[in-house]
Amino acid sequence: MRIVSINNLEECLDGVTIREYTLSRPHERRFMEHLGTDGRLEVFDFARTFFRVTRPGAYLLKGMEGSETLNVVYSKFQQSHEDALLSHIQAYNAKPRDGERS
Repeated sequence: MRIVSINNLEECLDGVTIREYTLSRPHERRFMEHLGTDGRLEVFDFARTFFRVTRPGAYLLKGMEGSETLNVVYSKFQQSHEDALLSHIQAYNAKPRDGERS
C-alpha cells in the first residue's frame, strides 16, 4: 500500500491538524486490522464498514472499507506522529497476503 497524495484539510490554532491520505488502492479488512495494531481499532458494520483507529496523544484515523482515502485528525500535530503512521502504512506491503509465504 502506498500513499499517493496527502491533502491538508484543516490546521487549527490549537494544534489540531486534519489530513486526508489517498492510497494506491482501496483498502480491505486485513489492512484495517493492520492499522489497528498501532492503536485501538473500532469497526462498525453498516452498509459499508466504517472503522477508526485511536492512538492516544497522537491521532484518530478514520476510513471506510473499500475506499482509497483515510482521514487523520492529529490532536497536536508532530511530524514524528505522521512519520510513524506513514511507516506503519508502508509496513503493510512487507506482510505476506493470506496463502503467501514470506
